[in-house]
Amino acid sequence: MDGVEQILSTIPMIPGLAMDTMTLSSTAVALLASPPTEKSASSEQSDPATVRLREMVHQALVSEDTLEALTGLNEAVIGLERWRVDGASYLRLGQELQASVDGDVWLRNEIHGLVTSLLGRSEPWRWARLLHEYAEIARHQNRLSEAIVGYEQSRSVMTVYGDRQAAARSLTNLGAVYEDVGDLPAAAECYRSSSAAFAELGDQAAAAEICVNLGNILQRQGRWTDAAHCFEQSTRQLRELGQRPSAARALINQGNLLQDQGRLEEALNCLEESHRELQEVGESQAAGQILMNIASVHEDLGDRNAAADCYHRTIELLRDQDDRVCARAFDRLGLIHMWQGDWDAAADCYGESYGLHRMLGDDLLATEVLHNLGLVHLSQRRLSDAIDSAERCRAVFRASGQRSHEATTLALLVLAELNGGHSDAAQQHQEEALQVLGPLRDVEVEHTTV
Repeated sequence: MDGVEQILSTIPMIPGLAMDTMTLSSTAVALLASPPTEKSASSEQSDPATVRLREMVHQALVSEDTLEALTGLNEAVIGLERWRVDGASYLRLGQELQASVDGDVWLRNEIHGLVTSLLGRSEPWRWARLLHEYAEIARHQNRLSEAIVGYEQSRSVMTVYGDRQAAARSLTNLGAVYEDVGDLPAAAECYRSSSAAFAELGDQAAAAEICVNLGNILQRQGRWTDAAHCFEQSTRQLRELGQRPSAARALINQGNLLQDQGRLEEALNCLEESHRELQEVGESQAAGQILMNIASVHEDLGDRNAAADCYHRTIELLRDQDDRVCARAFDRLGLIHMWQGDWDAAADCYGESYGLHRMLGDDLLATEVLHNLGLVHLSQRRLSDAIDSAERCRAVFRASGQRSHEATTLALLVLAELNGGHSDAAQQHQEEALQVLGPLRDVEVEHTTV
């Protein structure tokens, strides 16, 4: 067994590696399709055995019979092994075959297994890159358990092969997936190890940025002192390296931590400093987003006017740039206007937020905003509008299984119907609300009028 096979023999095959959702990107093709090393391409083209192998693959491509196509490709791969023809030159043909039989999941799986096993017996860096690419696709498709295995195997190959930087990148991505699945101790260990690895390799900027990720995990674990140390250290190092945008982002995390600790004035200073830095380096979108954080601190301080000003500035900066953040800003403005009793302004803001969320396809968030708009309509005595909003919200929340939201919407519906003199309908919806709440069915609901 040669060195490459020894490496691969120590790594278990990824469960479900040959799934029909696995495709190779153009980046992977470019990485894998390098010139042959055993022979020159021209000598392979004229070799009778190679010509025969190409005929086999071509026959497989044009065949409409699944078994015949698979048999032909099997023979071609056996021939590649026997005559030591470079396998990377056949990768594009394998992809073409995958595309030609796109509806046949079983055949695509078999083809993928043949191509990847062939590459696994060539050069380990190619195999590791393929594993990394597979993990990226799996993570994008929310197949997180497969992504974890892919990153772990890619890192193992790169570690043995000696590519420490690629191994550190896979470890960083692995930490992000562990964070996605909620395994915070595993995520912290991955970030800690990858940050140390990049520091040893001399990439201090990458080490500092990953240290910010570690700080976020520690903050979520309630280890505030350790998290603060990570943020302060990262901010200092990134500034020393001249990485002003990254330093400003690290400062945002520090400000958020201070807000969680209730140190609001310190948090405000950090966030405003970050905002200035981002504006100075031309990061207008990031500067607009950080205004949302600043507004949140103002709200905690009880200064709603200052918070509203920040939300307005966010919308001005991010119009046509970040609709999702603008939708949130309009939502918060609507709430502030409700607190201030400015119902018309609240209705306008909620209407803007609702429209943006619908445009973005965020149906649940749009429905939550519509519920708030219903409350505004109730306060404006626009009872038919309030009832319409409540009924539309209830349908969405019921379909999505959001029972507590459904009950809250039924409460809105009851209030609107009572104020409109529809006591029978209100009584029926009150009973339905109690059924939705289950254990709270015996709690008496007070009939309130606005």
